[in-house]
Amino acid sequence: SQIINLQKKHVKIKKEHFMKIKEIIILMLSPVLGFLAFIIPELFGKSLYLREIFTLSFIGDVYENIILIPSVALLIVVGIALGFIRPRLWFISGVLTIIAFPIASLFEMIISPTSHNLWPIEFVIYCIFTIPATLGAYVGKTAKFRL
Repeated sequence: SQIINLQKKHVKIKKEHFMKIKEIIILMLSPVLGFLAFIIPELFGKSLYLREIFTLSFIGDVYENIILIPSVALLIVVGIALGFIRPRLWFISGVLTIIAFPIASLFEMIISPTSHNLWPIEFVIYCIFTIPATLGAYVGKTAKFRL
């Protein structure tokens, strides 16, 4: 009886551990998918002009060359997918889709303090760009069909 209880407890701990790993993966995947939502339309639209590919300016170049409607549509799709996969994390995963851009801006401001003179407006725009993915994540969370 005690052995069976210990086995059940061990299985439960393994399942909880797996669920936490899954949540961490989703949270790490959110910024990557959000960044791809901006870069994919630019690659297909051939409007992407990159100054340097291995610096933070790469992220800024992607943001400056945005093709608005396809990028917002992809953010909604990414949000739906994230909310569908992990409904409990719908809000944070929606917000994290844009986090690469403000982080890159912060690093650029540290490196070159005069590079972002209108940073408050820039960060408001970043907040606005979290809305499509967050709304999409809410829709994904409320979806009736689950895998």
